Amino acid sequence: MPLDTLKIDRSFIIDIPNSPQDMEIVQAIIVMAHTLRLKVVTEGVETPEQLEFLSKFGSDYVQGYLFSTPQPLERILPLVRQMNLPVPTRTSPSSLAVDTSEAASHGQQSMDLFGELPDSNILSAYRSPRAQRSRAND
Repeated sequence: MPLDTLKIDRSFIIDIPNSPQDMEIVQAIIVMAHTLRLKVVTEGVETPEQLEFLSKFGSDYVQGYLFSTPQPLERILPLVRQMNLPVPTRTSPSSLAVDTSEAASHGQQSMDLFGELPDSNILSAYRSPRAQRSRAND
């Protein structure tokens, strides 16, 4: 599967802007990723200073509590549907790992939504004796 995105973990940016060493590491990761023609997603952005730093050095996407806390699926789906985005006719191959244990109450719903995308593969981890199927689509 081709690689097109590199994700920078929250642990690398937690001390930015107070750690010059962490700032240098993150900047180097972003430069390296862009040299390889990869998009960069940085997770764990919690402060405006972190966002400013990441914007300045070219992180393509950011996510974190600065924007929103984790939300239940029933709150996210209406927002995504309101965006009224066109359904892609072709995408890069994608994968989704779903834990369908009792704790993952929306596992099947996630699989159904993701399975509508072309070129998607789904890996399911069932921990329940009630498990009925695993699925992969080409």
